[in-house]
Amino acid sequence: MRIITINEEEVLHDNRAASKIIMNAIQHAKNTIQVTGCCKHNNNIVVILEAKTHEDNCTYLFAPISAQSDADLITSLRSRYDSGFTTITKFDIAGLSWALFSQPIQ
Repeated sequence: MRIITINEEEVLHDNRAASKIIMNAIQHAKNTIQVTGCCKHNNNIVVILEAKTHEDNCTYLFAPISAQSDADLITSLRSRYDSGFTTITKFDIAGLSWALFSQPIQ
């Protein structure tokens, strides 16, 4: 198991670079690990990586989502799902809603 902590400010200021931290860890492990969990603790996003349980390679993306109401959140998550993304987790930073998504690499 590998655990990565990413400060929430990194996600706020450059979500693509923060996403790349996860991808770099996976590439460093020669694609033998995958994200199995994620949570927000204090000012950090904690990402848990474990040995892969399937052959598909995924890319991971931190992205802001609209979640002003339950219906709004469901619509946002459904839209991402319809675009081929799987939701790993949703969390809030500075009053904004974010999520970590995975998507199989084609």
